[in-house]
Amino acid sequence: MFVYIIRRLLSSIPVILLLTFVIFALMRAIPGGPFDFVGDKSLPKAVTANLERRHHLDWPLGWQFSSYLLGDDITAGICTGLAFLPGCDAVQASAGAGVSRGLIRGDLGMAMKQRGRTVNDLVAESFPISFQLGLLALALAVIIGIPAGILSALRQNSWLDYSSSFIAVLGLSIPNLVLGPLLIWFFPLTLGWFQVATWGAKPPFILGVLPTNFFTWEFWSHAILPAFTLGTGFSASIARLTRASLLQVIREDYIRTARAKGLREQSVMLIHALKNSLIPVITVLGPLLVILVTGTFVVEQIFGIPGMGKYFVTSIGNRDYTVITSVSLIFAVLLVLANLVVDIVYAWLDPRIQYS
Repeated sequence: MFVYIIRRLLSSIPVILLLTFVIFALMRAIPGGPFDFVGDKSLPKAVTANLERRHHLDWPLGWQFSSYLLGDDITAGICTGLAFLPGCDAVQASAGAGVSRGLIRGDLGMAMKQRGRTVNDLVAESFPISFQLGLLALALAVIIGIPAGILSALRQNSWLDYSSSFIAVLGLSIPNLVLGPLLIWFFPLTLGWFQVATWGAKPPFILGVLPTNFFTWEFWSHAILPAFTLGTGFSASIARLTRASLLQVIREDYIRTARAKGLREQSVMLIHALKNSLIPVITVLGPLLVILVTGTFVVEQIFGIPGMGKYFVTSIGNRDYTVITSVSLIFAVLLVLANLVVDIVYAWLDPRIQYS
C-alpha cells in the first residue's frame, strides 16, 4: 500500500504541472489584462507598462511560467547561462524586481489586483473559512443523505420511500441562490434566530483550519444557515445515490446466501450489504469534499463569508493571473489527494480490492 501511495503521488506531479501550465497559458490568452482598468477608468499607458514589467507580463510565456514555478533568481540564472534563448534579454532586464520566489519554495506569487498582498496571504486568510464551511456542509449531507437513502431502499415503494424521494427531488430543485435568501428572511429577519451574515470564527485556528470556538453559540449562529444551504442539495444527491446502490446490492447472490444461512436481517444489511453499497457514494464524496472546501461563491456571497471562492471568482473578472493559477493549483492538489484517499477507502470497504 505504501509503495502504491508513493507511486500515485509521483505520477500526479506531471499532471498537476501540466494543468497549471494550461491554466497559466489560457488566462493570458484571454483578451484584456489585469492592468487595463482600475474600476471604470483606464490607466495611462506608461503606468500599465511599468506594472506589466514589474509582474513580468512583458516576458515570453515560457519565461513567465519559469518565474512562477522556479522564481525570478533561478530564471535569471538560466538566462545568464543560456543567453542565446529567445526572451532572455527581457528576463535579465527586469528580473531584479523579484516578485516571485517560485512555487518550488512555496511562494504562490504576488496578487496583481491587491497591492502589497501575496496569494499566500489570501489563501491563508480565506481557505480555513471555506474549509470549515465545506466540512460542515459535507457532514450535514452525509448525516442526512446516507440514512435517508438506506431507509428508502429498505422500505422500497412505501410511503417512507416516496416521501424521501420527494424531499430529495425538492432539495435538488431549489438552487442555493433561492434557498439562502429564503432562510435569511425567515430565521434571522422574521424569527430573530441565527446571524444574517459573516462567519463566526476568526484566526488563529487550530491546526491552521479548525475554529477555536467550535463549541460556542457564536460560531454556530453564523454557521448553521450557510452550511444548511450548501449541504441540502448534496444530501439529496447522496440519498438518491445510496438508495440506488443499496437496491442493487441487496439483489446480489451473496445477500441471498447470507439470508439463507439464517443471519439476522440487521446483520445482513449492516455487515454485507451496506459496506459494498457505499463504494459509489465514497467515489462521489472525494471530489465533492474538494469542491466544498475550496469555496462555493454563491453561498459565500449570499452570507457575506470571506472564503476562497469569492477571491477565485472575482479574480477571473479582474484577470488576476496569479490568484487564478494558484487557486486552480490548490484545487488540483486537493483533488489528487481526495481521489487517493477514496482509493484507500475502497480497500477497506471491499477486501477484494487490493493495491500493489
